[in-house]
Amino acid sequence: MISFLVIAMSAFLSMRVGMFSVDVVAIALVVVLAAMAVYGKTRGLGASAGKQMDLRLNHQVLTPVNGVLFGLLLAAVLLYALFPTYYLLGGRDPGLYLVFSVHIANTGGLVLDLPVLRDLHATHGDVIRLGFPGIYSAYARGLSGDPAELIPQFMHLFPSIGAIFYQLAGLEGLVRTNAAIAVFALWSFFMVARRLAGPPTALLATLALALNAAFIWNARITLTEVLAVAFLFSGLYLLIRAFDSRSAVWAAASGAILGLALLNRVDSALNVLIILGAVGAAFFRPSDFRPVVLPLMVTYLGFSTWGFVDGYVHTFPYFYDLWMGGSLKGLVYLNYGIPVIAGLAFALRGKIPLKRVEQCSLVEGLLKGAVILLGAWILFAWSLWPVFDDGFNARAIGELAWYVTPVMFAVFLYGLWHAISMKSRNPLVIPLIVMAISVLFLFTWRPTITPDHIWAARRWTPQVIPLLILFAAVGLRVFLDKGGARLARGTAVALVVLYYVGSSLAFASPYLFQSMMADLRTGYDSVVEAIDEVGFRNGVSLSRDNPRDYQTASILTYVYGKKTVLIRDQGVDLLGSGAMDGLLFLGFDEFSSGEWFYRGSLEGRFLEKQRGQKPQSLYFRSYSTNFGRIDTAGPVIFRSVPSGGRFGSRVGVFAKEVGEVQSSGEKGVLLFGPYIPVEPGMYRVIWKGEWVDVLPEPGDVGFVDVVHGKGTEQVASARVVPAELRDGVVGEIEFVLTEAVNDLEYRYHVKDRVHVRISEVMFEEITERGHEGRE
Repeated sequence: MISFLVIAMSAFLSMRVGMFSVDVVAIALVVVLAAMAVYGKTRGLGASAGKQMDLRLNHQVLTPVNGVLFGLLLAAVLLYALFPTYYLLGGRDPGLYLVFSVHIANTGGLVLDLPVLRDLHATHGDVIRLGFPGIYSAYARGLSGDPAELIPQFMHLFPSIGAIFYQLAGLEGLVRTNAAIAVFALWSFFMVARRLAGPPTALLATLALALNAAFIWNARITLTEVLAVAFLFSGLYLLIRAFDSRSAVWAAASGAILGLALLNRVDSALNVLIILGAVGAAFFRPSDFRPVVLPLMVTYLGFSTWGFVDGYVHTFPYFYDLWMGGSLKGLVYLNYGIPVIAGLAFALRGKIPLKRVEQCSLVEGLLKGAVILLGAWILFAWSLWPVFDDGFNARAIGELAWYVTPVMFAVFLYGLWHAISMKSRNPLVIPLIVMAISVLFLFTWRPTITPDHIWAARRWTPQVIPLLILFAAVGLRVFLDKGGARLARGTAVALVVLYYVGSSLAFASPYLFQSMMADLRTGYDSVVEAIDEVGFRNGVSLSRDNPRDYQTASILTYVYGKKTVLIRDQGVDLLGSGAMDGLLFLGFDEFSSGEWFYRGSLEGRFLEKQRGQKPQSLYFRSYSTNFGRIDTAGPVIFRSVPSGGRFGSRVGVFAKEVGEVQSSGEKGVLLFGPYIPVEPGMYRVIWKGEWVDVLPEPGDVGFVDVVHGKGTEQVASARVVPAELRDGVVGEIEFVLTEAVNDLEYRYHVKDRVHVRISEVMFEEITERGHEGRE
């Protein structure tokens, strides 16, 4: 764990000064390990002592429990590393962390400024979006006078670690960052669980965490939750060592690690609950306060303050939004209020007119009262709250049960209750109990995250799920050790474990042996190759600022080095004015004048988003990647897929993963749209696709027409006769506009029992030079 922490912190610090590289991290690690070796030598660990220690270590390491632990960790890392998630989309957190990691690896720091924004903004003004989702514009936020200055969101420890893997193994290494971190998370969890419940039960608890559906998902994607688990439980393990030996050094190290976790996630400020519990533990062993609790508190506050200051300085808009939203205020008040209150309470300890035994009984009574209140909360939130409210908060406790099973709540409470009796011989129990009760209540009262699953489980992964599993393991161990009917008790425990494992694996089954979004990388390679073949002026392309477009803009810019700037919807009119001729346009709706030289799509299978029910399957996420050069002097040519958002259907079914629409066999309008402004001229519309089932009798199977004025003014109409059409074409019409229209619509009508599939619609101008359209 020391090696892992040195790697993480050296990566972070070198990133902050713009000097990140794997070489710097390696040098830092070698220096620290050498210092540890020298320290060991000065402590008298000579050759003979070394031999004795080797014998002792062999005896301690080569045990059945450690053998099983090694096998478990190896199996877990293979399960995570063999099936990573390639989240190459910039609209949500994992895509942003991926972007930041690549940029750190490529540049040595996290300066995201784009000089091209300065020139574009000077020419076109506010129609150019400055920044990307999760990448703030300092100019737009009033923090800078330079439109090129950009500020990253989030905390930046995790992307610094991801940059190591990217430099070592490229994108394939980066997407497996959490598979490696998970080893340290599970290992440190086992070390804490072993102390509370014994080695065999700790192995069972570690297996339960490793196979948890939410943990698997987070261990395969570029998110921060698994790193938060590693920091929490490694800090807790050092606190065990501190209580065991009353060591100020171990206590200070524990506080430092728990505080450093804020460099990874802001909500790691909840680690301050450990401080509160440690003060409570000191009521049982007052001699622990000065050597253990005081240095723990001081170093935690020092390093957590570093985390807050680092976030404030380097990602101010993110902190500002969190502060105004209220969540950061609560974390700050907790972080600094609890240690002050706890310190004052302990200072007044001797003035409480109670004997030590009575004071200990008071703390024990408070803990048991808190367990009873938590049980009451679980019952209320499970059974009564959903009756009065159908929101996510009211459903949270029930939906958390999807990841841990309902039985675990009962076993967890049972484990908490009996763990209180361990307080005198294991002071760590109290900090753990305080944190477990607090986070379970907080994150089921106000989960504060999007309610779609499996994203909703992110709030529960760093603390709630591991602590639920930990105390459930304690409960199972206590239950099994009760006297009498051991076979029946063992059977009951086995059934609980099998129920949990079966439930978790069933939940994770859609993605358990699937590498999600893997095809995205191939799609990007094709897009980048097409851009390189054509070249583009000023090294910049434009993309519309909407949810379907901004997903790829930041990835193209920072991962693939193809600067793609977002243009707001109100600026799309500039595309037809000639002001942007020569630039490339990444057009997902494809309705802009110019020559399209690449047509493709980014596709990848990802877990479906569900609200109020479990996600049960993967689905295709598809993003068109049509690239063209803006050229208002040339003929108008628009290509579009039916499911691209511009078209509707009355009697058809859209297949969004491939962009097609297919008729259902009923009579009516199969496809209508796109309601675009068009200047006077001669035009042609071509519907491409295939006949799935054509009526045997000759003749038309429907008709196509062109209208405007909300469908009230017909411009032209033509029958659809399959025998008269070219292969691959299922409809065609030519027409003349004598005046400009604002909402041109072309429609495809089918008769009964006609089955046709439309895959592309082309709208093109027929020039006076006899231009016949380009395909």
